[in-house]
Amino acid sequence: MKNRLPLSGNRTDRYQQLRRRAYEMLEQLGSELPDLTTCDLKTLIEEIHVYQIEMELQNEELQDNRNRLETSHQYLSDLFTYSPVSYLVMTREGIIEKANEAALQYFGLSNDILTGKRFPSF
Repeated sequence: MKNRLPLSGNRTDRYQQLRRRAYEMLEQLGSELPDLTTCDLKTLIEEIHVYQIEMELQNEELQDNRNRLETSHQYLSDLFTYSPVSYLVMTREGIIEKANEAALQYFGLSNDILTGKRFPSF
């Protein structure tokens, strides 16, 4: 995907990058600001503050969802890895992409040897 910001790094840097992109997009639109009254400006500032709070709330929700997804992913990954039942992840063609600990013990092979092989080949 284009124009994605890196997930790692300083938050301030990411916000500065977002701000720079926003200014660039504003320049591309090429619209001039209309003359505004003091009342119009107050209304606009209030709307911006409300929008900022909405964005912060949405960001909190997104962070909470991300944390829940990461926790769920870790749980399922551990369940796969340490299950007493042998599990293999294979492609449609039968190539082994991943094996859990029980499968490695069952076949008596290391993960390096087992992955990339066609299932019926051993």
